Amino acid sequence: MKVAVPDVTKQKLMQSNNKEKKMLKGIYTAMVTPFKEDGSMDREKIEMIVDAMIADGISGVVIGGSTGEFFLMSLEERKAQVKAICEIVNKRVTVIANAGCLNTADTVDMAKYCTEAGADILLLVPSWYEKLTNDEIVAHYKAVGDAVDTPIMLYNIPGSSSNDITPEVAAQLAEVCNATCMKDSTGDVHRQYQITWATKGKVQPVCGADSILINALAYGTDATVLGVTNAISKECVALYKLVKEKKDLDSARLLWDKLLPVLEFAENNEYIAVTKRMCKMRGRDQGDPRQPVLPLSEEKTAILAELMAGLDEVKDVVEAAFI
Repeated sequence: MKVAVPDVTKQKLMQSNNKEKKMLKGIYTAMVTPFKEDGSMDREKIEMIVDAMIADGISGVVIGGSTGEFFLMSLEERKAQVKAICEIVNKRVTVIANAGCLNTADTVDMAKYCTEAGADILLLVPSWYEKLTNDEIVAHYKAVGDAVDTPIMLYNIPGSSSNDITPEVAAQLAEVCNATCMKDSTGDVHRQYQITWATKGKVQPVCGADSILINALAYGTDATVLGVTNAISKECVALYKLVKEKKDLDSARLLWDKLLPVLEFAENNEYIAVTKRMCKMRGRDQGDPRQPVLPLSEEKTAILAELMAGLDEVKDVVEAAFI
């Protein structure tokens, strides 16, 4: 008689991780990655910006997302970044770590590492460049689900990955891995409720497109992941409080009138370069992007500075949101 041998590795990861499924609420920052002149990661700058954002009231950080230039980093660099930020955050807010890699074996390896390092949730983008079939996407996620039980945030960004995780595919993924939420960056606000409908509430929609933030929050979306909050975390947290907690849409619209031009500028230009330049403008210098991504041009910087100045006009609205 053949006796089934338990997967000790998976059991260990499940026991050590012991994550509870919970609803995400608030503003989560897709962190930039600060590089020193020699190309190494700048831990001091990470500590500074993490402390500043937590003081502003963010609910969590996303390590190694698109804004974090993960696609320009080696697997070893990405692992070192996850370890460092988990240590720096030290359970003060939720940590979401990107485990997505081009091939499934590396993705599983990264998922195990992020789990052991202390990430609360795994961000998982499908393999990019090659357009995959739905069956291939499901098999990719199932491999991760078979290796760890850490909650997974599906990451749908078809403009960069060439693969669209439709709400219907998300429902399939919820059955083969611990997919509890989905960051949708299509910019289609309808996706926010379509995800809920298709998955019968198993997968929580998370807004991943800056310019539809107020629409998504007003509809009922409870969480969003933004890159610009590296610099303007207080303004975005204030918007969340005004819409979701105070139900003060009049004040929210006043803030949104000044916030939206900044968000649209970031989305319609070089997002990473814009975000890092915004950090410099706000005294949270995170250095320049890693090539081939270049710093924002001086011409565009001047436009950005003018848009950022508009936020000074709603400082009172921002402060009132925290009272």
